[in-house]
This record gives sequence, structure tokens and C-alpha cells, in this order.
Amino acid sequence: MRHWTIAAAAVLFLGQTATGDLLPDKADLFYDPGTGDVKMDQSEAAGGLITQFTLKNAEGGDDFVAPGKAAFPFLSLDTVDTVTELSQTDMLSFGFNPGPTWDLGEVFPTGKSLGQLTTFLTEATYNNGQDFDLIVIPEPLTTVSLLVGGAVLAGVRRRRRRAA
Repeated sequence: MRHWTIAAAAVLFLGQTATGDLLPDKADLFYDPGTGDVKMDQSEAAGGLITQFTLKNAEGGDDFVAPGKAAFPFLSLDTVDTVTELSQTDMLSFGFNPGPTWDLGEVFPTGKSLGQLTTFLTEATYNNGQDFDLIVIPEPLTTVSLLVGGAVLAGVRRRRRRAA
């Protein structure tokens, strides 16, 4: 029971991940299925920096909500913003370090589960081929459902202890 409680708390507060665990040696790519918002957290990347990233989707499928909608950390000749690719290279050569988290904006289609997200993205890499740790942020209704379910289970357990 204890392991399930820990796992449920991790999903509740951290969301679903493609690997099942948040890996401390990978940069995180957070996706909000309610809005399509995408954030990159570079704090766990090697050296704490993302120097370039590439996000690609399957042609003929869902598209990025682009072009022109992505909120890139800065615009340069190395910026790609199309319906099938969002990327930026060589950011540090311009002396740019945006801090630990970058918010690209609402650039992904909404309503995708972790499985759908991993199918949608044909490439999600940073720093010359390192894979992002994909994380789907739980929707508020999911969070409420987990809390109510936990309260019900706690109540059932308390009744069983009193009855015994």
C-alpha cells in the first residue's frame, strides 16, 4: 500500500513521464494537455544548460500550433518555427541564458496523453541528441479525482481498523 501511495503522490504532483521516473540527468519537457503549453526545464541538463533543442512531429499528423506562435527565448537565424519543427541552435554563442525554465507557449495540440505525446513527437532532443524527459502535467479534474479517491480509501481503511 505504501508504494502505491508514493507512486500516486508522484503522479499527482509531478505528472506522467515517458520513462516512468523523473530522471535527474535529463532536461524536462513539461506539457499541459489543457492548454498545449510547453516548458523546458534545463536545470537537470548536463551543466545546467540547454544550448540547442529540436522538437519535431510526424508529417501528416497533428501539427504544432505554429508558425509564429512559439515564444522562443530569443530569435536568430538558427530559429525554426514551422508546423512540423520547432528548434533553436547555438543559443549560447549569443550570450543568452534564460534561466532554468523556458516557456515556449501554447505550441502543442491540446488533450494529448503521455502515449499520444510520445507518438506525436518524432524527435524531442536537446544538446546534440539528448532526449528530453517528457512530462504530462495532470489536468485539474484528474488531481481532484485522485484526492477524492485517496480520501475514500483512507475512510475505508479507518472503518476496517475500527471494526477489527
